[in-house]
Amino acid sequence: MLFGIGPPATLPSVLAGYVGSPGGKRAWIETALEQGQRKGRWPSNVLVPRDLDGQLENQFDALPLVGGWGLRPLELVRPGCPQS
Repeated sequence: MLFGIGPPATLPSVLAGYVGSPGGKRAWIETALEQGQRKGRWPSNVLVPRDLDGQLENQFDALPLVGGWGLRPLELVRPGCPQS
C-alpha cells in the first residue's frame, strides 16, 4: 500500500476514516450502522431513537466542528472491537 502495492486510493481512503472528510458521503454509513445495531453488533449506541416514530439520530451529529461533515473522524474506525 505505501510502496505502490494495491489500489492507489487505498491510503487516502483509510486516512479519511481516521481524520474525516467534510465532503464525504455518509448515507451508506448510517445504513450500515443501523443494520449492525439491529443485529447486536458493536458499536450499539451510535444511533439512538429520536422520537416515537422510529427515526434514529446519529450521535456523531452532535460533535462540535465536525458534526456536519459527510464523514466524521473515527466514525468508521472499530479498533479492538469484538466481532460478532
